[in-house]
Amino acid sequence: MPHVRTPAKQNLSKESDKSILPPSPPESVGKVSNQVTEIIEYLQARKNGSIPLAWDKPWNAINLSVEEYDDFETLLKKDKYLKAYVDNKVRYDWDSRRHKLIFRMPTTIHEVLLNQVSFNIQVQLDAIRRRTGLAGAAIAKQLYFTGSSDVLLQDTQKDKRSPDIQWCHDRGPPPLIIEVSYGQSKKNLSQLADDYIVGSLGNIGTVVGIDIEYRGTREARVMKWQRDIVVADDVTYLKSKQVSNEIFRYVNGDTSPGNFVLRLEDFASLGLQDVSQEDKATTITISHETLSEYLNEAEKLHRNMMEDSKNHTYLSTKNLPPNIKMCPRPKTPPEEIEAADEAEFVEAASATERRRSEEDDDFDGVGVGNNSGIVRRSSRNV
Repeated sequence: MPHVRTPAKQNLSKESDKSILPPSPPESVGKVSNQVTEIIEYLQARKNGSIPLAWDKPWNAINLSVEEYDDFETLLKKDKYLKAYVDNKVRYDWDSRRHKLIFRMPTTIHEVLLNQVSFNIQVQLDAIRRRTGLAGAAIAKQLYFTGSSDVLLQDTQKDKRSPDIQWCHDRGPPPLIIEVSYGQSKKNLSQLADDYIVGSLGNIGTVVGIDIEYRGTREARVMKWQRDIVVADDVTYLKSKQVSNEIFRYVNGDTSPGNFVLRLEDFASLGLQDVSQEDKATTITISHETLSEYLNEAEKLHRNMMEDSKNHTYLSTKNLPPNIKMCPRPKTPPEEIEAADEAEFVEAASATERRRSEEDDDFDGVGVGNNSGIVRRSSRNV
């Protein structure tokens, strides 16, 4: 668990302190674990533009019990300013099966590569959409690019994921999701694909994973998983199945020959499976050469930004008049918890404590099929 330095206690009633500290919940919130406290402190620091070094990575996975996650949500909801910031700026996943809270903070490489790939796919979808009466138009016309919007899964404990990019229809989960993984804080792409496909009851039918810096090298791969229905011992199971694993950039940086191909069937929800085979078979293709170019450009931009930051040349004054001075900017008024919010916060905390006392008097605030024709969940590794 990353360590976040806890500021010394200060009297929040003093006006001087209000101007330098983020708003804090009332002291009577009840028992919460150190894990939850550190997470809230991290989010406050991130909101104020100061990210602790231990948290400054694209993929932060934290072990958290279901009870602790409930506390986290309660505290977050009661600080409306922090809640608004998290809702608009912070991407995170909650996995109740593995007791993991994961904060995502995409790098320049992530963002540039994903923007290029999504734009390429969208241009091809738009071209197909304009084919009045021709193959693929029926599916393409019903697709919407929805970026990294949250995806809710079937594992009932408020499970959600914040995918890198996705395409949706007007109802239901996205049929296709793309995730990028790289560096030391790597996502488990196979595990994510299984979560999406099985956790959505098969409504998410295709997951694409782009793995750059494969096993710490310059090798880069693009993979695809799809939903799969299997029968074993007269029981029908839903599972995910990897259907492709392609190298598009070799270890030495050279591009491999070939193309990554998606079919419009990959974008079709379960409710659109009755469209024609011709529509389903219409393809969207990105060459390995193009993927490699996108990745090289993203890496170059990332390197340049890191060098500029290290050399203090990121911000330049060469195009400004000499001896120019910056005009002072007005200070932002300190954020305060309103009386109504504080009363609601205290009541929610009290209700949480009452619930815990009823469940276990010793609770200290730290949590640690049949053949009925129903499609069962395939066993998954935890």
